Amino acid sequence: MARTYTADEKTAARALAVETGLAEAHRRTEIPKPTISRWLTTQERAEMAQRSDTKTRAATEEHKRQMALRRIDAQAEFAQSAVFAARKVRGAEDGKDAHGWAMASGTMLDKLRLEMGESTDRIDVLGDSRDRAADLVDELESRRARKAS
Repeated sequence: MARTYTADEKTAARALAVETGLAEAHRRTEIPKPTISRWLTTQERAEMAQRSDTKTRAATEEHKRQMALRRIDAQAEFAQSAVFAARKVRGAEDGKDAHGWAMASGTMLDKLRLEMGESTDRIDVLGDSRDRAADLVDELESRRARKAS
């Protein structure tokens, strides 16, 4: 048998639905969502839609902000890794070690460029890897200086 609700219960459930949404109104009142939905006026439905739109936009903006912060953290990590690898090249005792660290530094620099939306280019490391590493360190330092200003 269908349950009947008082006018006060209906009014309270409708107000709660407009304020918090159908699911929350159902949870608090234990009145089925379809029942509450049938009671809503066109104006109340419009208010619910507006509130939902506002909440969605706010959540989207917060998500964008969080993603921007993560991107900045990733860029900083890539830059630090590239500088670390480039410094290892300068201190390397043999050419094989220097070459490996130069490749690592170049990889991190490419990742940084991609994170920043820039294009990357392929450069084969020929000759003295230490010179290339020094160039990469100089490039990173100039980027940091530009970013800081």
